[in-house]
This record gives sequence, structure tokens and C-alpha cells, in this order.
Amino acid sequence: MIIDHTVLSLKRRHEYVSEDAYHVPKKMRFPFFAAVVNGGSMSVPQSRVAEFSTCIVQRLVASFEELGSSPDAFVRMFDQAEQEVEIRFPHQPIGATAACVSLTKEGVLNIAHIGDCRLARYAKDNFDGMDRLTHDHNADRKEELDRLQPFVKSGSFQIRLCGEWTPILDFRKRRLHYFETQRGWSDHSLRSTRAFGHPQFRPAVTHEPCVQTQQIDPNEPALYALSSKEGYKIVRKVFHRLQDRRETDVSLEQAEGLAREFFAQKPKGPKQDITIIFFKVSP
Repeated sequence: MIIDHTVLSLKRRHEYVSEDAYHVPKKMRFPFFAAVVNGGSMSVPQSRVAEFSTCIVQRLVASFEELGSSPDAFVRMFDQAEQEVEIRFPHQPIGATAACVSLTKEGVLNIAHIGDCRLARYAKDNFDGMDRLTHDHNADRKEELDRLQPFVKSGSFQIRLCGEWTPILDFRKRRLHYFETQRGWSDHSLRSTRAFGHPQFRPAVTHEPCVQTQQIDPNEPALYALSSKEGYKIVRKVFHRLQDRRETDVSLEQAEGLAREFFAQKPKGPKQDITIIFFKVSP
């Protein structure tokens, strides 16, 4: 079994630096490890947010090399990354969602994520051409809403429906607010309820990852995409186009070429940073 990968990264329009960070190995080896971190802040300069995201990626890589790729190791990796940013960025209103994967030569795929970074696999027979292998952490999911209820009942946090409502379609999404002693309920809110950082939203927001393990067939070619939330929009278009063509064994060059076509449709640049890691498993 071999793994090849390619990375596409595009900063948002009118900005000189991306708030995302990522890691892929420079040389193909097992276990394969890749990570995407999507940082953000309402009040901190982008360069500082970029440092925050890079710090997390570097810590995840170092922890992976130290701890290995077991499911328990991923929980410890995320703990160590959170400890690192608490030391280096104390009390700063910065946060980040993240997703990472590892794959052993025996075909064991481990997935760990918090927030809305996503992993998907191309599946031509599915309705939308893909299997989405992660779910977002937000208060619209029952599991997360249940987890947040004790914090809401404490009076320190509040969940509000935000967005547009019409009699036909409801576009509202639940967002988390925190209570400030001096000013009352915060204007700032979060959509993702699991993330690194965001000290003002803790302990309701946690960095505990959702960890999954899958056994894949090393003899079956498979194309995956690990991405930020904005990058996922491009991934969906790529996989849907491949499905329209009834492609079976898709090359990285095909996926990358289609992604760049969709990038070209945004001549002014995207509204948010885009990061996509395509990786292909082949016999």
C-alpha cells in the first residue's frame, strides 16, 4: 500500500496571511499523519491567529511522533496542544478547530477532530459522490446540546438561534454566548462547541476530540480529502464533478485540477481561508 498527497491552500480575499495551518509528511512513510487547523478571532490580528494555528499543528505533530497513533494517544495529543496554546497565548481571544488522521501500513485509519474541520472520502455510488467521515461539533447536534445543558443551567452560558427564518425554510443556527460580569451577555458567539483556545467560552467549549477508527482495504484505491470548513465546499464540488463523470480510480492530479478550476471561479479570492489535503491510498 502506498499513499500520495497534495495540498491546496488559498488565503481569503484582501488578506496577506492565512489563519489556517496544516501538516503533511515530506516523505511517504507509515504511519501516515496529516492535520488541518482552522484558526479564528474577532479581535486579534491575523498574523497572531496564524501563529496560534501553527503552534497547534507543530504540537500535534510532535505529540504524534512521541505517542503514536492509538485512539487514546489522540486524546492526549489534543490535551498537549491545548496546554501549549494556554502557555503561549494566555487569555487571548483566539480559537481553532482541527482535524487529523493517521493511517498504518495495515490499513488502520484513525480520525480525530474538534469543531468543523472535515474528512471525506470519494464514493461514486453515493448520492453526492462522497462519504463524510466526520460530523461538526455544534449545538444543533443533540449530543452536543445535551453536553452543554449543565453549563447553560449554571447561568454562565446561553445558546441562541441566529440567522434568517422564513415560513418555508429555517436558516437559523444555534450559537453559544457567554456571560461577562461587567457587561452581561457577550456580543461574540461561537458556532463550534469544541475547539482549541477560546478561553472566554470555557469550560463549555472543550478540546476533547471525537476519535474514530476504521479498517480500510489496502487493496482498494481510495481518495480522501481533509479540509477546513471552507475547503470542504470545494471538496464537495470536486467529488460531485467526479461522480458526474462516473470516475472510479481517481488520480490526485484529477482532484487537484478540478479544485483549481473551482478556485479560478473566485478571481477576487474566497471569503474565508481554504485548506484542502487530498490523499490517495493505492495498492
